[in-house]
Amino acid sequence: MGHINNFTTKEKLNKIKDNMFDQRVNPNKQTDAMMRQENVMNGLACWVGYWRSNPHRFVTEYLGIAPFSLFQKILLFLMFSNDYFLWWASRGISKSWLAALYCVVRCILYPGTQICIAAKTRSQSINIISEKIQTFSDNYLNIKREICELKTGSNDPIVKFHNGSWIKVVSANDNARSARANVLIVDEFRMVEWDIIKKVLRKFLTSRRQPGFLKYEEYKDFQEPNTEIYISSAWLKSHWSWERFLAYKSAMLEGKKYFTCALPYQLGIKHRILDKQRILDEIQEDDFDLTSFRMESECIPFGESEKAYFKFNDLNKSRNIAKPYLPMTDEEFIRYKGDKKKHKFYKPKHPNEVRIIGVDIALMGGKVVLCPLY
Repeated sequence: MGHINNFTTKEKLNKIKDNMFDQRVNPNKQTDAMMRQENVMNGLACWVGYWRSNPHRFVTEYLGIAPFSLFQKILLFLMFSNDYFLWWASRGISKSWLAALYCVVRCILYPGTQICIAAKTRSQSINIISEKIQTFSDNYLNIKREICELKTGSNDPIVKFHNGSWIKVVSANDNARSARANVLIVDEFRMVEWDIIKKVLRKFLTSRRQPGFLKYEEYKDFQEPNTEIYISSAWLKSHWSWERFLAYKSAMLEGKKYFTCALPYQLGIKHRILDKQRILDEIQEDDFDLTSFRMESECIPFGESEKAYFKFNDLNKSRNIAKPYLPMTDEEFIRYKGDKKKHKFYKPKHPNEVRIIGVDIALMGGKVVLCPLY
C-alpha cells in the first residue's frame, strides 16, 4: 500500500475544484496552437486569393464539376472580372446552368454575398434554384457542405450558405422594389421591360458587400463594386436590348469593366452541348422560320443594316392592318350564294376609292396571303 501522502485528501480535492478555472494553459502549447491556426489561415488566404483570381479552376479543383467546357471557363472568368456582363447565347447552350454555377462560386468565395435572380416570370427564375443549384447540391458533396438551407418552393425560394451568402428569386415587376443585392442576374432579359430593369431591378444594388477587413483604416478604400449580369438569346434590332448591346460594346472597347459577346449554336455543337442532328432536322422542316432561327440560335438580331434608308422600327409599326379585307373561301361563296355583302370582311367601296392588292411571297415554305394595301 502506498504512503498516505500519495493519496488525495478531501481538503486537497476541494482545493483543486476551487482552482479548476484558474489554471492556465502551458504558454508553449498555446503558442504552438496559435502558430498552427495562423498557418492554416495563411494557407487558406492564399488558396482563396488564388481561386478568386481563377474561379474556373475553383470549379474543377474544389467543386469537382466536370465536364466544364473551355468557353464556359472563359465566360465564368469574365463574369468575375467585369462589373457589367451581357451575353447573347444560343438556345440550349446552357446559359442558365452557367449562371447558376456563377452564383454558387460567388457565394462560396465571397462570404456575405447577396444575389438576386430575376426573369420575366417567377417560375423561370425559380428554375435556376430548383433545377440547376439543386442538382449541384445533390451531385457535388463540397457544394452540399457549403449550403445550410435550400428552398425550392414557389413561396420563398432561397439558397443560404454557412458563410452568410444567399441567393434569392424576385419577379421582374414593381412588387420587387424592396429587394437588395450585391449581384443582379436577369435571365432572358430581352423579355423584361427596360423601365422595370432601370427603375426597379438596378435599384437593388444600392449597397456593397461589407467584408470584415473594411473595419480597418488601411482597407477603407477597398470597396467591392456590385455586378450586373444579363443573359438572353438575341432579338430585334428595334428592341431596347440592341441599344444596350451597343452601349456595352462601346464601353468594353474603351477599357471599362464591361463585357459583351454572342455565342451561336455551332459552339454548343463543338462542345457536345447541342445535338447536331436535331438542329439539322429543325432546319429541314417545312414550317422552318429562318428569322427566328437566326435570332435564337445564331445570335443575329433581326433588323436593317446601319446604312439602310428605311428603318425596320418605322416599318414594323405599319405592318398591322386595322381592318383587313380577305376574300371569301369557296365554302363561304356557296353559303352566301355569291353575295359578298354578307361576308364578315365586306367593306363597301367609297367613291373614287382605289384598292391595291399586294402579294407577300416568302422565300421559305409557307402560305401566300393576299392583303389589300391602302
